Amino acid sequence: MPRKQRVLCVDDNTDTCALVDETLKQWDVAAEHTSTEGLRHAAAEEFDLILLDYHLPDGTGLDLCRKIRLFDVTTPILLVTVTHTIEHDQVLAAGGQGVIRKDHLIHLLPVAIANALELKLTAISH
Repeated sequence: MPRKQRVLCVDDNTDTCALVDETLKQWDVAAEHTSTEGLRHAAAEEFDLILLDYHLPDGTGLDLCRKIRLFDVTTPILLVTVTHTIEHDQVLAAGGQGVIRKDHLIHLLPVAIANALELKLTAISH
């Protein structure tokens, strides 16, 4: 049996990670709730995708994305936020692949994941 794809969800709101788990039934979802925990888990295990909340109790998702990129340059990273001030270009500059607003999470997450994984495959093949 093939292994399930794995996603690391780092969000201080446990409901968001539960929603990700419910939305991505075919994925194995690991949840962490601080930047420190998320960084530790991202460094210790391999994931097919990482979802980062912008506002974390001990930092921002953008800062966490930059830290993860120091040791993992290939795993797609998407930021998830209620903030409308974060721009797609900021996420790209930090090493992420995109941003999803929490109010559209259920509808956009599958499409955003497909796009992020396609970008990863394109980058690997070049």
